[in-house]
Amino acid sequence: MSLGFQGNDPGTDLRGAGLFGLLQLLALIEYEEPLTRRLIKISHDKHQNFPFAVVSLNWSGTVMQVLREGKIYREINRSNDLFRTCNELHASIYYAFLLKWKNEKLSILHFGDVRRDLSTKVLANPMSFIKRFRVSKQSPSNSSMTTSNMDFKVASGS
Repeated sequence: MSLGFQGNDPGTDLRGAGLFGLLQLLALIEYEEPLTRRLIKISHDKHQNFPFAVVSLNWSGTVMQVLREGKIYREINRSNDLFRTCNELHASIYYAFLLKWKNEKLSILHFGDVRRDLSTKVLANPMSFIKRFRVSKQSPSNSSMTTSNMDFKVASGS
């Protein structure tokens, strides 16, 4: 089974996110198994496929930008765990991507627009993504993937 790197040398895909991106990909696989299973399944879909690992690295780039802009410092200080907070943000972005991708029946042709849209919303309010992801994990049926779960508002605050 392919994890969705673009070529034979995964190192070329790590350019932007580097080791941080690879560690986030590993954390996603290890700590967010239900989400990872859904992502890998749809990433291999005949019509909705996408390069799983490359998309993950894109979300790591967004997480790095959020960090550079200091938009989740309060949550990092609250949790006292930089890496866990960054991994949770990464997973929450991938969760939002999955909902949008699946519910709108998107294809790889739409990835650029989806990436820009989600990145803009994450940069505006990263905590809204984390909070929605936490709620989705608490729900009795966390397999429900409806567009109503995907209402990530752009609001102020962090």
